[in-house]
Amino acid sequence: MTIDGAMQPVAEVRNFFLKNRTLIGSYCGEIFGTCGEAATPLRGFWSDRTSIIILSFDREEKAAKFFQTIHLNAIFPQHVEVFLVNLCNPTRYVDDYSFLEISFYDVRFCTRFNEFTRQLPEMASKNNGLLIAGTPRICQVLGMTRPNYCTISQWRTIEEFEKFRDESNCAFEASESACVTQALVKWDVKRQNPFCN
Repeated sequence: MTIDGAMQPVAEVRNFFLKNRTLIGSYCGEIFGTCGEAATPLRGFWSDRTSIIILSFDREEKAAKFFQTIHLNAIFPQHVEVFLVNLCNPTRYVDDYSFLEISFYDVRFCTRFNEFTRQLPEMASKNNGLLIAGTPRICQVLGMTRPNYCTISQWRTIEEFEKFRDESNCAFEASESACVTQALVKWDVKRQNPFCN
């Protein structure tokens, strides 16, 4: 979930989910985390005041039912976007892998783009990162952005991510296959409860 902090108070959205922890749990979900500060935009139209909250559910169907139940669009009709993305690998412990990179793609040329994405897991692994999502299956619950592919990776350090980014950018530019919006976020690992003030 992305929140444009310039237009929507991030604390209000976070507090809404804090109050609904029990309901989230009843749908086999949990609050995975929130970034401690705004995202670092790397490419595309990601605002530097955008924040992220990640909820994790056992199944996509349960996540979809949860969001249908809470009627989020009536509470936060603008400047909050919710995407359901299936993971290809389990997430790593946030204290060890405190950086998360998220990329939303608008794919134009599928064959060339697929050649690019096939290289990403090895590039991430070589640079001590982990690709945890790479999928065209994005269920958009709320928002205006319409990506048709998403990748998410976890990193220990910014330096390791930057090495990966340099390598993957070369492959991406060579593919000439898509437009991308990309950001790096640092999870707030000082607190076990990301919603405490």
